[in-house]
Formats: sequence, C-alpha cells, structure tokens
Amino acid sequence: MAPKRKQRKGNDGASTSAAATTSSPTTRAAQRSANRATRSATSRGAATLRPPVANPEPRKKRKNKAFTSASTSLSSAAKTVIIEHSTQSNTFKKIANKVKIALKKELAGMKVVLNPEKPRKGCFQIREEGGEVFVSLLDMVGPFEQLKALDVNATVAEIVGKIG
Repeated sequence: MAPKRKQRKGNDGASTSAAATTSSPTTRAAQRSANRATRSATSRGAATLRPPVANPEPRKKRKNKAFTSASTSLSSAAKTVIIEHSTQSNTFKKIANKVKIALKKELAGMKVVLNPEKPRKGCFQIREEGGEVFVSLLDMVGPFEQLKALDVNATVAEIVGKIG
C-alpha cells in the first residue's frame, strides 16, 4: 500500500491535501457510504432513516434465451431430434456436430440433443424422440467407411422433409 501523501500549505496558510485540491467526481460506493444510516448512528441521532417507498418498482425479470427461441416457431418446438454417436472415434463426434448445426439452421426452434444416454459401441443413429428413426448405422468397425460416406446435407434435407 502506498504511503499517505503529505499535507502542504496553501496560499492562505491552511493545510490542504493533494486529493482535496483536485475536484474528482465521487464514486457510487462513496455516495452509498455517505448516505448510509447505521443502527449506532441513528441511536446517536447523527443519521435519520429515509421513509419507506410507498410503491416500489418491481424488479425486471431476465428473459431466458432458450424460452424465447422455442416460442418463435410452435410447429417445430415440440420436435426433438436425438443424435446418438459412439465415442470410439472423433469421426462420430465431427459428423454429429455437423448434422446438429445444419438441423438448427434449417429449423430454428428444433431441439437437437447429442447422446442423452450412454451410446452404443460403433453406433451412429439420428432419430426423433419417441418416434421415427432417420439414419441408423450400427455395429460399425474402423475405418467407419459407411459413416464417412454419409452426405450431411442430403441427410438433413431428408430429415427436414419428414419433420416439417
């Protein structure tokens, strides 16, 4: 912590501090502490309490982004697409993320979930929650040629055609 500044004599002989000579705006914290009425100050009579506000303004609530985007399109808001992909290789994850991004671009209010449960080994499956299976590639072994040959744009167009 820096040492305190020395007080210097002004032209009139009165001592002034360097901070007092410059006029700086007061901070919010300084204003709050100046207006603060403690219990001890009120019992001494040094401070008075402000009267309570008759009709205080209610606090504004923040809007949840997920709630507002889901309410924009009611037809596809109820739809949830589940993408189950194996964790064996990053290839599964990359293609699942590509499909997820493309689906969200096509249908803004659609909810896309990746692996809500522990995925099966060698599995890549895209399905509607509690309904139709769009793509099902099961029991794949490396180098995962079926998965690499999957056309993401055609798959997304097919899913959008079936859902919407």
